[in-house]
Amino acid sequence: MKKITLLMLIACTITMQGQNKLLSSTQEYYDGSNWQKINATNYEYNTNNNLTVETNYSWDFLNNKWKNSYKYSYTYNLSNKAVEELDQNWNETTNQFENSWKTTHTYTNGMITEQLYSKWTNSQWVNDEKFTISYTNNLPSSSTTYNWAGSQWVLKDRSTVIYNANNRIIGFLTEDWINSQWVNSSRSSYTYNSNNKMITEIYEEWMVNLWNQVDKIENEFDVTGNRVRQILTYGNSISKDEYVYNTSNLMSNYVHPFNDKTGLDNITADFPYVNQIIRVNSFNYNVTTSSFENSSRITYDYNNAIILDKEVFEISTKNLSISPNPSNNYIQVSGIETSENYKMYSASGVEVFKGTISDNEKIDIKNLANGLYFLQFNKGRAAKIIKQ
Repeated sequence: MKKITLLMLIACTITMQGQNKLLSSTQEYYDGSNWQKINATNYEYNTNNNLTVETNYSWDFLNNKWKNSYKYSYTYNLSNKAVEELDQNWNETTNQFENSWKTTHTYTNGMITEQLYSKWTNSQWVNDEKFTISYTNNLPSSSTTYNWAGSQWVLKDRSTVIYNANNRIIGFLTEDWINSQWVNSSRSSYTYNSNNKMITEIYEEWMVNLWNQVDKIENEFDVTGNRVRQILTYGNSISKDEYVYNTSNLMSNYVHPFNDKTGLDNITADFPYVNQIIRVNSFNYNVTTSSFENSSRITYDYNNAIILDKEVFEISTKNLSISPNPSNNYIQVSGIETSENYKMYSASGVEVFKGTISDNEKIDIKNLANGLYFLQFNKGRAAKIIKQ
């Protein structure tokens, strides 16, 4: 009864806090007949309504529950500009988030002038790449990219910003530094409607002395200014997103994770959600049927956050070891304290066989088809197995 009361209290607290905050989002994919969960995200904010933590979860279809995947954490200066982004991945062995990447933002007179990317290597941060940004008349005019070569920064590429007469960005030209000279690499071009909303974005790459279109994005807006449709053409494939809003509410009345963190996040396109965003439905174009078909969808929740099962936070007292893995005939399992029942599942979630095993015993897999499998034990632990 105590656990039920505690869960009810947590749920009540989250609902009350979520009345004017976007707390979570859930992404599902369409398998041809049903919607299936794939991942979800929780959003946390500070007292200034800045996004501070963005935690992503993946759906464990074997156990029908959410599990930790990765996390982004943001730190801000007194001007509410992000000065650091910390990326961490979940380690299922240690049951902890572990450092992966870090982005450090530097500002001059309130404008971002450098982004430094560092990778967590051998328990320390190591330089990887950095961007420096230049301004003309308080507008970003160019950026330069450098790679870290162990002891010094090495020039990689530069991008030049192109404006129209209204100081709207209409293009970027990126050039690579090759053999001590600048060589065309890629370019982006933008067009706007009469309300200065970006309606097309074309990305091209320089190949065999010609510009070749790689993809094209087309945006459609309603009379309020909400983006209602976005169509992406990539080679011969076409996909689209359609946006669903609660037109009775303004997005500005809610704390949400889409705010500009650096001053340049929405450099080419205005904030796309005037009204409260509820869902984004994604479709892929089927050339055989000449129609768009369901692909995935993201649903935004202003009342509830994702809550993990208690066992996710518990650390095993003994690690599970599977060897050899990959294997073609058998696997040996160690780290079991007493005999445990197990089930072997295919990658699609179909049970292929089951049994009981003790520590350091072997499981015969030679009759399995090559591929990925999941070995699940009755105490909740699981492992990925590759048969080859």
